[in-house]
Amino acid sequence: AHTYSLVLQAVVDPDKRFTDLSCGEPGSMNSSKVLRRSNLFIKAQLEGQELFPKDYFLLGDSTYSSTSWLVSQFKDDKLTMSQRLFNKLHSSTHLVVVNAFSLLKARFRRLQHFSEQMNLCFMVNIIVSACVLHNICIDLDDVLIDDFKDSNLQKLDNNIKAGLIEDDIYMERRDLLFKYLQENKVI
Repeated sequence: AHTYSLVLQAVVDPDKRFTDLSCGEPGSMNSSKVLRRSNLFIKAQLEGQELFPKDYFLLGDSTYSSTSWLVSQFKDDKLTMSQRLFNKLHSSTHLVVVNAFSLLKARFRRLQHFSEQMNLCFMVNIIVSACVLHNICIDLDDVLIDDFKDSNLQKLDNNIKAGLIEDDIYMERRDLLFKYLQENKVI
């Protein structure tokens, strides 16, 4: 039996809506490469200041480097207490992403398994359509009967984690956020 997976890279807002999607790359592809091939990356590189002005940015998972428009966690074994608190605060926001994917998979169980051979384009259309319908369900306050609680969140498959670029040249956004949180005694 041949098995394969597809990557669904997504940006999720605080209400668990999918605001940007990139779907269809093979599951074996590195997340950073998936991002570099996405429309989000191209737009952010070309129109970064318009899309992400001074106080706006995306939070990215810990496996990626910070950029001018994307803030990731610190990646060192020898972090200061403030950096560890920053990472903890940062990772707590990731629960929204995990919950969004869990709700999507609970609403549309078909997404968890495609047993028959299908056209790749057709499968991508099914996945993206499910994301659009998921957003509509949220807009209409359609709640699942056993809505997910933090203690019952499902583990995300590595193939649906959002990716970020590897360049270290844009660390300033994370540093500014870190400094702001320190100055306001959050960390």
